[in-house]
Amino acid sequence: MAVAAAVVPAADWNGLTPRGEDVEVDEVDKLKSKLMAAWNNVKHGWVVKTKTSFSRHSPIYLLGKQYDCSSEVVDVPRKISTGSSSCPDAVPGGGGGTAPAGLGPAFRAFRRDFVSRIWMTYRREFPQLGSSGWTTDTGWGCMLRSGQMLLAQGLLHHLLGRDWQSEEAVQLLHQDSEAPGRLSSSPGEPDYVMVGRGFLDDSIALRLAGHSWTASTEQTATYRQILGWFTDAPDSPFGVHKLVEFGKSSGKRAGDWYGPAIVAHILKKAIEEAEEKLLQDTVVYVAQDCTVYTGDVQELCQPTAVGSSDSSNEDLGPRGPLDVKAGCCGGGGGGGSAAVMSPVPSAEWKALFVLVPVRLGGETLNPVYVSCVKGILEMDNCIGIIGGKPKHSLYFIGYQDDHVIYLDPHYCQTAVDAAQPDFPVESFHCCSPRKTAFTKMDPSCTLGFYCRTRDDFLAFRDRVVKVLRPSAGVGGGGLPQESYPIFSFMSGRSRDVEDEEPRPERHVRLHPVCRRAALRSSSEDFVLL
Repeated sequence: MAVAAAVVPAADWNGLTPRGEDVEVDEVDKLKSKLMAAWNNVKHGWVVKTKTSFSRHSPIYLLGKQYDCSSEVVDVPRKISTGSSSCPDAVPGGGGGTAPAGLGPAFRAFRRDFVSRIWMTYRREFPQLGSSGWTTDTGWGCMLRSGQMLLAQGLLHHLLGRDWQSEEAVQLLHQDSEAPGRLSSSPGEPDYVMVGRGFLDDSIALRLAGHSWTASTEQTATYRQILGWFTDAPDSPFGVHKLVEFGKSSGKRAGDWYGPAIVAHILKKAIEEAEEKLLQDTVVYVAQDCTVYTGDVQELCQPTAVGSSDSSNEDLGPRGPLDVKAGCCGGGGGGGSAAVMSPVPSAEWKALFVLVPVRLGGETLNPVYVSCVKGILEMDNCIGIIGGKPKHSLYFIGYQDDHVIYLDPHYCQTAVDAAQPDFPVESFHCCSPRKTAFTKMDPSCTLGFYCRTRDDFLAFRDRVVKVLRPSAGVGGGGLPQESYPIFSFMSGRSRDVEDEEPRPERHVRLHPVCRRAALRSSSEDFVLL
């Protein structure tokens, strides 16, 4: 009796098939996933393969750190000894060769800092996302990945401190610099330095695979634990599976594009639901209507004080928007010294991540807010900015001159199994910073900040208000035009002021106003004056 061959149902254009199919169908899905990833990398791969130029005459800012390359003396090309790459302060390289000219210690320090940031990208071949059939987030998960990067940076800051750098990531940087031309002065452009590749090619990956990384210190173990929280497994607290699940309450599902405001609320839910012991002293506050209510912050960070007395809220600030006052903290970024971590949060006050969804213009970023964004990126409290347009989210972490520095999540890589001992970490780090003009930023974004203690929050509040309001411009008829802050602070709780009239400080004025300009239709659009 002849046995009928199994009928393989056709998958849709997304590469999805019904649940419960046989192994042959699974192989078809995997093949389609790989093809989607390959096409995506053809489309976006050139971005991470090209070089980026940095001026030798302007400082670079990266999440509150300033790297003043302009004060450095240009190096004379010299031979590199074989063992120099093991020294964090050495010119990247190894095995002999000539060091690239003009790379002073400040620029090398910037590269080590950048490569230590956690890079989240599209992944493929991870366990199926519930009943959706998706085994990759290629093409739709970029904002979720940007949100992961922002939260990962916050957790690095919280658990390891802002100054911590990954030895494994720095080793990748040294390996990346071995090939000629990876880091050099641009021909005919002595005022600029060119930074090469943005991801690892097969040759470097193979060399690193032969190196046995061991979590020999508590810090390295913590770093790897943080990475494990973001891997794409159903039980990872911040993996794509959990984030998609939390997004359902906002009407989102796998395959949809997520906006920056919705991702902020998803991250808040993810922290609330996390059961890991190291995360029990952390909370996320998402600002409403571009307003941070200090009473809500007090209630969130100090739950034992709820109901005791409203007098405790008065210590967090006066009634009304906070203005800059004489004698308040000034200078530098927020959040205290970057060299010394603040005291561990006590049971009376939890470490705080402040997420502020904003919209800084209509279809494009209003140029008057560029100085504000720069000021935010200069603050020690800043853990980055997530934003972008549909299917092209980016994670902004610094700037030089009129260009913002970012990490791009659009390159697709194979999912990593964090359950394996000493799992590879090279795909979580990017060797090449990317830049784009501030004016190309999408106006819809979420600002991220970290405050370890109550005093950190108070200092952050006093400092950030100084950079939130742009300089007053000139409107029609040559008359001065009033400027509005990106966001503001109010004492009290949001529920106590729900019935009040909307305040101008809650909204962002568009300039110039064009009657024919149509705003994007989105559930996350903000009220615009």
